[in-house]
Amino acid sequence: MADFKDIDETLPSDGRVLVKFHNGRVVSVRIIRDDEHIASFRALIELAGQAGYQIFTPEGKPL
Repeated sequence: MADFKDIDETLPSDGRVLVKFHNGRVVSVRIIRDDEHIASFRALIELAGQAGYQIFTPEGKPL
């Protein structure tokens, strides 16, 4: 896609952006909306637990 310095001017001045690099070059850029969150799978499971949900593996074991 481009080098980071080439896309710097096109990024929003406020907000969150997810940038993916490959071999030192930017291969994708995605603006993260206000109603979106980025988290690891483990964090997602913990958030679900805090909300009262239980997540199970296909074998029936809780995560």
